[in-house]
Amino acid sequence: MIIILAVLTILTILAATFTVMMQLESQTSNLQVELNSLDLLLDSGLNHAVAVLADMQATGQKVSTMRDDNLRLAFGDFSNGAEIRKADQEGRAGKWIPVLDSIGRIRGRYRVAIEDEAGKVNLNKAHMLEPSKGSAWDTGEVSLPHALGVPPQIVEQVVRYQYGPNSVPGARGDDDRNNVVLMADGLDNNANGLIDEDDEGVDDPGEYTPWQPMGDDRRFTTVSEAMGVILSAATDLPFEARNAVRREIPRRATLYSIDMCGSPTLPMDAPADINAVMGRECRTRLRTANRIAAFENVANRLDELAANVVDYRDENHVLTTVGGAYGVEAVNFNELLANDGTEGRDGTCTFIKQSYDSRTVAARIADKHAPFCAANLTRGCDSAWDIYENPDNLNYYAKYRSSYARRAVDIKMEDDNDRTRRIRILGPGKIKPSGGTINEGWTADDREVYDRYTLLRQGIGRYGPRTVSENPGFDTEPPAYKTFEWPPGFFINSYVSIAFTDPTRLTETTQSYMADPKVVKITDSTRDGVLTLEKAISRPLGASNRISRCIIWNWNVGDDGKCGLRGAITSWTFQGLQPRKYYLPVVNGWPRHYTPEKMGDMGFAPYEQIRSDSREHINHKWTYGGNGDDATPVRTSSHGYLDVFLRGGNTVSYKGEDTWSYSSVAWGFTFVRPEVIELINVSPRAISLRNWTLTFNTGSLANDIGTVQSASGYLLSGTRRDFNPVIPSNGYFYMVNNLKLFQAEFNGTPKKTWGGTAGESNPLWEIPSDAWGVQYRIDKAQQINRAGAPYVRVYVSGNENFRSDQFKGEVFEAKKLSGKAGTSDGTRYEIQGNGRNYIEFTRAGMQYNWQHYQPSGFDGTGADTIMILGMPAKGGLVSMTLKNEYKQIVSRTISYAYLNQDPPLWYGRSTEKVDPTHYSWVVRQRPSIGGKPNEARNASMRGTVKVPAFVKNGPLNSIAEIALVRKGEDFENVGVGVGVGTANRTIASLANSFGSSFIRLEAGDDAAERQGGWKVAADEVSSSSQGNVGAAIGGWEPGQWRGHTITFVTGDLRGESYPIVDNTQSGIDLRDKGSSQLPRSAPSQKQLRARKGDRFVLGPGYRSAACYSRRP
Repeated sequence: MIIILAVLTILTILAATFTVMMQLESQTSNLQVELNSLDLLLDSGLNHAVAVLADMQATGQKVSTMRDDNLRLAFGDFSNGAEIRKADQEGRAGKWIPVLDSIGRIRGRYRVAIEDEAGKVNLNKAHMLEPSKGSAWDTGEVSLPHALGVPPQIVEQVVRYQYGPNSVPGARGDDDRNNVVLMADGLDNNANGLIDEDDEGVDDPGEYTPWQPMGDDRRFTTVSEAMGVILSAATDLPFEARNAVRREIPRRATLYSIDMCGSPTLPMDAPADINAVMGRECRTRLRTANRIAAFENVANRLDELAANVVDYRDENHVLTTVGGAYGVEAVNFNELLANDGTEGRDGTCTFIKQSYDSRTVAARIADKHAPFCAANLTRGCDSAWDIYENPDNLNYYAKYRSSYARRAVDIKMEDDNDRTRRIRILGPGKIKPSGGTINEGWTADDREVYDRYTLLRQGIGRYGPRTVSENPGFDTEPPAYKTFEWPPGFFINSYVSIAFTDPTRLTETTQSYMADPKVVKITDSTRDGVLTLEKAISRPLGASNRISRCIIWNWNVGDDGKCGLRGAITSWTFQGLQPRKYYLPVVNGWPRHYTPEKMGDMGFAPYEQIRSDSREHINHKWTYGGNGDDATPVRTSSHGYLDVFLRGGNTVSYKGEDTWSYSSVAWGFTFVRPEVIELINVSPRAISLRNWTLTFNTGSLANDIGTVQSASGYLLSGTRRDFNPVIPSNGYFYMVNNLKLFQAEFNGTPKKTWGGTAGESNPLWEIPSDAWGVQYRIDKAQQINRAGAPYVRVYVSGNENFRSDQFKGEVFEAKKLSGKAGTSDGTRYEIQGNGRNYIEFTRAGMQYNWQHYQPSGFDGTGADTIMILGMPAKGGLVSMTLKNEYKQIVSRTISYAYLNQDPPLWYGRSTEKVDPTHYSWVVRQRPSIGGKPNEARNASMRGTVKVPAFVKNGPLNSIAEIALVRKGEDFENVGVGVGVGTANRTIASLANSFGSSFIRLEAGDDAAERQGGWKVAADEVSSSSQGNVGAAIGGWEPGQWRGHTITFVTGDLRGESYPIVDNTQSGIDLRDKGSSQLPRSAPSQKQLRARKGDRFVLGPGYRSAACYSRRP
């Protein structure tokens, strides 16, 4: 019985146990079913969200969590997260989405909350334990304590875990071998607040790569793993604080946020790295961003922004174009002083009245174009060419040419009335009719011209008019003469013919009353007009009661000025110029068309220099005072009058019929005013302009004006020419047509040097004069008449469409650029007017000479090109282009201003940009040009603070740096100068389309594999002298690097560049041939002191090495 009860008890217990176990199994099975259902529900929700996002991406829809956008329509309002549980907030946590079985019963439901992982800190990337001192170049510069909300000593374990036992990224040293690059890329790569310090690339944070750890580095594979590392360092925290860490870390941290091309946050449908995209690729991304969140309503402004983004970052100084929009490079045209009054005059003296000129004498001599030559004040107008060889041939006071004595000058015999070597000039010849009183002997017209000249001399002041009372032989009291003071020695080497005439007339009909010798050379002269003669002259018998008169022979001046007398001086006086302004006179000759290659030398200089001046022509032209640096600007009087002096050359001579070709000839004059091109550098780095070229392009013809080889300025090498001319950071650089003219206009004195004081800081380059202008090819020419005057109309080739009289008042030069140069080569004229495709000018004698201005004229020696001198004052017709040393366009401007007024009304005005980086020009009454940077600042940038332009010439630190890029509107950057809301919206939109991971391939890296003969354009210093660098490897072709740049990437000269003059197989020459000046660097103007072992790169001056191939 007891046994039975025990068995029953055991069975009961077993049954009960089995029952319990069955219940447990049933519950476990039900729980597993529920868990599986829950997993499926979660997978459904996740796949639903993925499907919605994939569909939106595939159809190009904008992914947004904003109200009424697609995600909210699909999943409801989840702005407060799925963790909200209260019933009254159900709607705000996302709507419930039911899951039904096959018969329609609800089997479960889910809600979806989407969180942006890209907005969390990446624990495999961030490495900062304090706020970054850098500029967010790398996403790792996030401060972990701030981002995670935990103390630094706890977060420190994260970085220690990543870097492994050695506590540095990767292995020790420069794992990725980019130290040289990082020391010169203009970035703070290690976020320590220092840019490009020594060894910046050694153990830098960029050597830690979680997707491919190097050395003993480690990475987190899950957030839970990272949580364990963090909590292991938080053992001292209270329980609640540890729980807070557990809650916050998943909300703030991730391992999945990444911003690289091809990632979910940055699709690889098109190039998207902000530091790698080209212009058109950038525009594509900008348009995508603008569709997502509109920030620009004008389509072409996106083109401008795309070009500006590329130019902001690239180092190549090459202007980016996108569509029809130009970008903004560091160096820009900023202000122009165009033709500030350059004027032309021909060499036809006012004493000569042209047959077609119907004006009164008063009108003719008051014309501003009417010049006066002193040679015509003392003699007739015929040739004096053959005096030097045979002076007796010019005894024009004799009966053979007595009519040429109509402007005879009365003289007084000094010392002895019958025989003397000295005579005194009194003034215009007078006559005394029988029984009458003394009257003027010159004609009324000649006297009116003389009086006008007297007025001009009085207005000039120097060597002005005076009155003398002397008697040349009249039997009355001495008459009063209006005469002048003369420069001492003015008449030396001239000749004089003296006669004794009847008081009733100026001429004599017989030779018996000519002085002996009949023509005598003048060896000296005084200020008051006393002439010393080479030989004494005697009064002939029977001439005791006659009047002593003379004609002085030196220059023949009619339609032009000619001189066959060696050393004979004359002066020309001009009117109608701007008062108290400096001009640089230029005179051009006119050789005989049979022998255009022959023309006598000539002196053309201020009087203090004229006696020693005798020069050959340069392209048929002479510059006042000398060539090059010796050119001398002169200042007009308060009335706008000016004297210039000419001298017969030391080699001129009489050559019979061909005398013209061996004479000094003054055909026309140009009075040049200063012209200035002001450049501005809007980058933070000084830029070398060595070998940069200024080019003018009319559409049909482009001509290189000149190449910058040197400059001077206080910021460079002072008054010495610096052969590595730089434009300072945020500074200015001047291109001028003449240094002395610039000095005179803006510094008060026409000095020949620039840079001696702080007031001459802005660097200055003098433009070569021969090509300084806008050129057009000549199609043909024709002679036309206007009011009887001979005009020449010159048609230009191409499809030009000039505005009517756009060139009126400009001066042009005729040029012969191909074939044999003819007579007209180098001649200059003032343009009287123009039509759609032609210009017109006039001058005495053009009815015979107009064919010189068409290519086919005179056996093909006619001019084939016209060049408008300098920059036309009225812009809108020429593209000015600045090209770098590789002839790539850096800056350009097509239209700089158009002031539709007569020339004198735009004298003194300049045209400048409103915003230096854009293309809107305005005319300014007063130029903002000067030697100091503050004097050069644009008028629009003074007073109210404007948003400055900025071009980095280096990679962007982050997408947010686009805020500094210039927009299409004046004085607006993407994020500065606009509303805060607009700026934030723009940056946010751009961040959805661009990345800044900046994966850079370094072709010059030692580890790079190069095929096909490509070599690294880099080397190491083996030796160095003051002007030469020896290379450790070399192997170059001689002259291979001529015109390139050497940039040092290590050592004391790190970051400094020098222009290369030449090279040998293993050496770089940096000093200009024939120059003793030591080369200086850009940007810091350092002398060459390289050390053995310093590394350098060759080529365009980038901050890392390129490669080259010498294969054809």
